[in-house]
Amino acid sequence: MPKPLTAARIAEHAETVKALDAIPAELRTASRELLAEVERLRARNTELESDAQFLAALQAMGVDNWDGYDEACELLD
Repeated sequence: MPKPLTAARIAEHAETVKALDAIPAELRTASRELLAEVERLRARNTELESDAQFLAALQAMGVDNWDGYDEACELLD
């Protein structure tokens, strides 16, 4: 449930808006770009963590003994 709208909350909001308006447009744009990059990196990190878990499962099942393992390793070199 939202907090009741009081004079103090309105004044606090006005101060916040005033402070945000004082930030140069270039910095606001850069901040949005940085936040977008953070979100992109978080998504990529999630993908890499999933890939790492899958690789660990393959290794636990002895993937290094499968046909083609050595050739796959050579592709990475």
